[in-house]
Amino acid sequence: NRALHTQLKERLDSLNNKKRNNFEDALIAEAAIVNGHTLITADEHLRIVAEEYGCAVAPLDKYRSA
Repeated sequence: NRALHTQLKERLDSLNNKKRNNFEDALIAEAAIVNGHTLITADEHLRIVAEEYGCAVAPLDKYRSA
């Protein structure tokens, strides 16, 4: 969904001053949202945006071994 990807990227750009990997992060978030998957990330801006669009998000720290 091109429109969803564009919306996600624009929201990421507004949060983090157009970080250069926002295009890829928006693709990752879009895939999780469209397919109903939980997004696992340590990226705070990506977490915020994904949750705003209804995606379940889990912190990466939860899955790291001690």
